[in-house]
Amino acid sequence: MNFEEKVQTLSAQILERKSHITNEEMTKHSLIIPFIQLLGFDIFNPLEVQPEYTADFGKKRGEKVDYAVLKDNKIIMFIEAKPVGSRLDNHTAQLSRYFNSTPELKLAIITDGVKYNFFSDVKQANIMDTTPFFEFNFSSITNSDIETLSQFRKSSIENSVISKLAEDLSSVISIQEVLRNLFDEPSDEFIRFIIKQTGKTRLTNGAIDRYRPLIKESLLSTLSEIFNEVSKEVLQPSVVKSQRISPKITRCAQTLIETPLDKDSEPAGTDHIRLEMTDMEQRIFSRVQKLLQAAEFNTTEFSFHLLTDEIIFLFNNQEFLIFNSDDKCHFRSPLDANTTKEMCPYYEVLEEHGKSIVTFNSPADIGNLKKFILASLDICLKN
Repeated sequence: MNFEEKVQTLSAQILERKSHITNEEMTKHSLIIPFIQLLGFDIFNPLEVQPEYTADFGKKRGEKVDYAVLKDNKIIMFIEAKPVGSRLDNHTAQLSRYFNSTPELKLAIITDGVKYNFFSDVKQANIMDTTPFFEFNFSSITNSDIETLSQFRKSSIENSVISKLAEDLSSVISIQEVLRNLFDEPSDEFIRFIIKQTGKTRLTNGAIDRYRPLIKESLLSTLSEIFNEVSKEVLQPSVVKSQRISPKITRCAQTLIETPLDKDSEPAGTDHIRLEMTDMEQRIFSRVQKLLQAAEFNTTEFSFHLLTDEIIFLFNNQEFLIFNSDDKCHFRSPLDANTTKEMCPYYEVLEEHGKSIVTFNSPADIGNLKKFILASLDICLKN
């Protein structure tokens, strides 16, 4: 099981357990200790994990942080636990005392077992920042969160790495805030800068007010265009176009879509089969292709058939998924609904003729559907 799968498994466990947890000790044992294990640390080895670690600060004695995590005999992080549902920002002063008492420390985490806030000392050395540089929630964890979290595993974490990562993520947060403010209400200085690039050298206050809504509209439309262009480039639609084929349904597709098919004839409605994918189908196809490639499948065997309003995904000429979209995206699979629900705990799953239909929002969800997609492929390859 790779790291992403382990995170998704722990996320499902946390969501299942949290409603049964009533105090801080249960939070520690059921939610936080599994998180420490997820990062690769041995919770039974005092050289790696020390509960109730003494972190005295100034005249205050007997101060204990819930967990000190070590690597190579050096403290690498403090973890302070609070009961599930706690307001974490109410306890950062306590965490900062622990952090400030330990000069070599670069990472302090406060958590209720579901929400995690990561702190460092980006603004002033050895003084914990008042705002976290990284936050995530196991009830809504994203692929970006998982990628960032992977950098805190025992195999890669170092104090120097933490400092750089904290600085980079803090800078991203600051830049995002500046950009949001520019989009919401462009400043006079920004308007002057933009308009000067168009060749105008003098702007009155009245002109600035006149240009403000125009620049705001231009920012949003340009951002949308850039996003669409980058998405198409990243998702490699050229790869999809190179694999466009004359649609022809096969016997395995008949099983999936419950459509009678004469063995020696083309399916009814062939005249209405499309010759090209929609943009959404291209994006979904490319995401699935990348997923298969990451799972070490030979993606030259991955192809598709286009029908009137859906697309059938094939591997080695075996159909394993059907995709269609309206205001939502849908996968139909030969997997039974109960199995699919276990693999897709965050998505709507329906049953149809013993098969399953998964509804999701966009191509960004494909990573979360990895186990479901690979299991759908596996069941077809075994038939």
